[in-house]
Amino acid sequence: MNTVPVETHPLKQEKRRREAAVGESVGEALVGIAAVVLAILGLIGALPIMFTAIGTICIGVALLLEGGAIATRLHHVTRLRGMPEAEPSSGLGAESVAGIAVVVLGILSLARIEWLTLLPIAAIVFGAGLLFASGAVARLSSIRSTSIATTEDMSDVVARESVYAASGTHVLVGVGAVVLGILALLGMAPIVLSQVAILAVGGSLLLSGAAVGGRIAMALRH
Repeated sequence: MNTVPVETHPLKQEKRRREAAVGESVGEALVGIAAVVLAILGLIGALPIMFTAIGTICIGVALLLEGGAIATRLHHVTRLRGMPEAEPSSGLGAESVAGIAVVVLGILSLARIEWLTLLPIAAIVFGAGLLFASGAVARLSSIRSTSIATTEDMSDVVARESVYAASGTHVLVGVGAVVLGILALLGMAPIVLSQVAILAVGGSLLLSGAAVGGRIAMALRH
């Protein structure tokens, strides 16, 4: 009587984990949209400090959600291939730490505590976090593609290529955010440059959330 639950429980648990990862990716995309909207509102002059701080918090939350979704997907792929989990998940910890740091910096800025300094620092941190995320996103696609290269259909190819595009975007936008943060920290229109960095990174995380979520959804079909 105990045989069926023992065999089916791991499968159900794995399915729930992957469905949760899809939810995290959707959440990342939604938070990315929120960050973009807040940055635009700040740029047009509507409560610039408040919206910039809240947008910074949104970026930090999106990084945390992306880290969770990618970690879940990598865990599944490496289990299928018999790979050690430490290899593909390296760097995810740094991305999560960056997300937490950005949330803290955003909250302090929202309280008007040294916001002219903390907001640019947050831009540098989430730019660096995006660079860490790019490596994990790329590994997500490359590891999966090498395991199913002979059986993937066109939808798999499209999903994989969208993940690669998101990874490349992460690199470019991450470097740009770091540069903008440094310039803002030097006193060159700190609020405006921070808002531009939030706008760019929010758009990149929106793309990544949609791409990774689609990739995981493809896996749930098989």
